[in-house]
Amino acid sequence: MNKAEKAIESMFEKYSLNDEHTKTKLSQVSEVVHLEAGDILERAGDVTSAFYLIVEGVVRYFYILEEGKERNKAFFKEGQLVGSLSAFFTDRIMTFTIEALEPCTLLRFPFQKLNFEGDLERIMQGATREILIRNEQHEAALLTGSAEDRYRWVESGEPWLLERIPQYHLASYLRLEPVSLSRVKSKLSNGS
Repeated sequence: MNKAEKAIESMFEKYSLNDEHTKTKLSQVSEVVHLEAGDILERAGDVTSAFYLIVEGVVRYFYILEEGKERNKAFFKEGQLVGSLSAFFTDRIMTFTIEALEPCTLLRFPFQKLNFEGDLERIMQGATREILIRNEQHEAALLTGSAEDRYRWVESGEPWLLERIPQYHLASYLRLEPVSLSRVKSKLSNGS
């Protein structure tokens, strides 16, 4: 079994699915996409036509503000589905950009080749549920927590970010300046 097949198998296990026909169909319609760090998968303003399963690597979702500053929305790693749910459900354009932070291998699943019933519908429901929960927790941390609370939320909820995401991207995700994030990390590591 190659890495792409293992990724699909893992996704089915994650969502407690077992339909071999759907698994075979996903394998048949998937297209392998390779990105280098810094490559753009989808750009704000694009019409989305697929969702992706990360086989290897990390991507970030980000917005570009009017003054050109970037604001990180989310990060995804191996085994996670990526794409714009709102663009998919509303047939609208992407509102954020998806960029590879590491060399990535993804499986692209074109919408026009999929029938969103049965197991595929359950995959989308499972992915939507995960994203909704994480987004709500992230929003709560941003709106109600101090800088230290936000950092602790990452430590407990998404600790992999601390190892794989550059500090300036993590700072943006937590709505901090990089120097403020350094102070928070120092303060918490010193037990203050």
